[in-house]
Amino acid sequence: MSDDLDVHDPQEEPQNQSVGGFLLLYCILLTLLNPFMSAVNLVDNFRKASSDFGDYVEGLMGFFVINFLVRLLLVVYSIHAGMALWTVRPNAVQTAKTYLVVFLIGLAIAVVSLFAVPDWQNEEDIYALVPMALREVGFSLMFFAVGWLYLSKSKRVRALYGETEDLLRRPSDKDLGEEDLDEG
Repeated sequence: MSDDLDVHDPQEEPQNQSVGGFLLLYCILLTLLNPFMSAVNLVDNFRKASSDFGDYVEGLMGFFVINFLVRLLLVVYSIHAGMALWTVRPNAVQTAKTYLVVFLIGLAIAVVSLFAVPDWQNEEDIYALVPMALREVGFSLMFFAVGWLYLSKSKRVRALYGETEDLLRRPSDKDLGEEDLDEG
């Protein structure tokens, strides 16, 4: 008769983890705030540049086209990564980390194109852009670092999504099976 009873310790059951806390805030940032801020920045940058430089800086429109396309790609990828995390999809953490790497690549493209595409005739204009570019790079690097560290080190993320492969980590011997070691 005691065989029919299902006696178990509730502490042995996995906790019903959900997207909450900083993870929820990060999902909202990726799916809503990041796209909104990108749109606001694009409109604001275009408005400022068209009134200040638009008449006499050749190639500025080319920069805006490149910047628009890069930011559009990043917005779409940001929403995809945020929704993958929010809905607890397989490989969501890997998707979000890949987004962060693509985000850095997009930042590099935007900064290089800012100085390479428009034909800045006046050195003062270039010097005025440097603090703005440095500020953008600084905030972007902080965004990358906080996101990467959180996705890599968070107990909630690990509990919810399981162990994840790190994009930037080289495989070690423990990652390789015995048959892989025998072949080398």
